[in-house]
Amino acid sequence: MKKIAIILLSMMFIGFLTNVVFGQSTLKTYRIYVIDETDTPMPGALIYRWLVPSHAMTTDLDGIALFETFVGSDVGVQYLGYVNMKFKAGNSKDYTIVMKPDDGLYYVVPMAADQFIQLKKASKVPVSFLLQSLGAEVKSMSN
Repeated sequence: MKKIAIILLSMMFIGFLTNVVFGQSTLKTYRIYVIDETDTPMPGALIYRWLVPSHAMTTDLDGIALFETFVGSDVGVQYLGYVNMKFKAGNSKDYTIVMKPDDGLYYVVPMAADQFIQLKKASKVPVSFLLQSLGAEVKSMSN
């Protein structure tokens, strides 16, 4: 019985020491504010723990996310049409991430079960064009 207690205590000590050495012992909530180069909030930006995509969330309508992760973790930020960003979560509670447009992206838009079109700079393509390409009837909207 004494041997089992010593083994369990040794395993707990090794686990504690590993957490301290790798800086993963402190879980913290960070306020992440995502904007573009014109200081416009970016709702729906994906915030995730680097290499752990299952630990993710999106920003709210104001471009803000309260994201919980370990101090020292790498945090990624993604938004369609923008360069992916990465930063290390430190002791600060607030981070402002400025996203930069990625002009070299191609977007694949499904046209039918076996047809696709590629659009460069799809953010500048009118939505009505995409809907008409898919065969949808587009009517103007007015109040």
